[in-house]
Amino acid sequence: MTAEPAAPAHWVVRMNYRNRSVSWLIFVAVLSVHFLEHGHGPWAWWLMVLQFLVYPHVVYLRARHARDSLTAEIHNLLLDNFCFGLWAAALGFPLWIVFTLVICGCINMTAFRALKGVLQALAAAAAGATLMVALDGWRFTPETSLRQGGLWRSQDFHGGIVGMDMGDLDGDGHLEVVMATSNKIMVYRKEGSGLRALATHNGLTNDRYLWVSVLDVNQDGRAEIFITNLRTLVGARPVPSEMKNLEPGYGRETLASFVLTLAGAKLQPECENLPYFLNAVNLPKRGKVLLGQRKGSTEIRNLAEGQISVGRNRGSDRNSEFCQQVGIVA
Repeated sequence: MTAEPAAPAHWVVRMNYRNRSVSWLIFVAVLSVHFLEHGHGPWAWWLMVLQFLVYPHVVYLRARHARDSLTAEIHNLLLDNFCFGLWAAALGFPLWIVFTLVICGCINMTAFRALKGVLQALAAAAAGATLMVALDGWRFTPETSLRQGGLWRSQDFHGGIVGMDMGDLDGDGHLEVVMATSNKIMVYRKEGSGLRALATHNGLTNDRYLWVSVLDVNQDGRAEIFITNLRTLVGARPVPSEMKNLEPGYGRETLASFVLTLAGAKLQPECENLPYFLNAVNLPKRGKVLLGQRKGSTEIRNLAEGQISVGRNRGSDRNSEFCQQVGIVA
């Protein structure tokens, strides 16, 4: 008894194999340029090779040896769209790359399942993007290229930047960029032609950051981040005991400045609830130094009144070794 020869693969399987093997080389070229400009690491390159150079042959063999090769190929097309969604979210949704990936996936599914195919393709891409966001967080950098006529520019940032400074936060000899919104601190490193997020620190909903400064005060080769913060004390919230001495009463703003350091991929507080406006300024013959000024009055016209003090070895309310070294508390 002889086995029946396997049925030949559906012509759609062979057509899509040629399409993937050839047209996806264009994606490799486009993504390579994008990776170089944005400074993506080796993992991105390896995943690109697996997705766009190895994957087409794997799914072709799967469909070719399936009992129903056409159905298997439709499943391959849905898997294509799912992977496109993963890539879109991982790259931060660069506009033209995402548009090309999604439109190509929708066209392929439309050819075989009409409107139903379009909806299935979009659903698969959305599922892939959702999974990637859940695993790696949300990023939105729609710029495909950052090159502009000899000028360097980073990707766009949203959220109302109120302050920015630079310094070597991890002691590797390279500068990091620190940005502040009204209640969030973000640390970036320049890689390629873009800025890659390293760490974030989220404040309270009643915090209002005024500005941010970066300075290596204790001279250990790792700069600290100094944030001037006004915190609103509202009647519905209990007033911390350390705040009562600073700003008696409810529903008012009190100084609750703080200091952060970068530890790996996290920002950790070194000093908190500091009763100072903090700023790092360049002084003649002294270079960049940290200045602190107390809030002189609850009246706005007297907001900046008070004696300025330069950080030196003095005490600390929190008994932090760092605070004792730099002396930035009363």
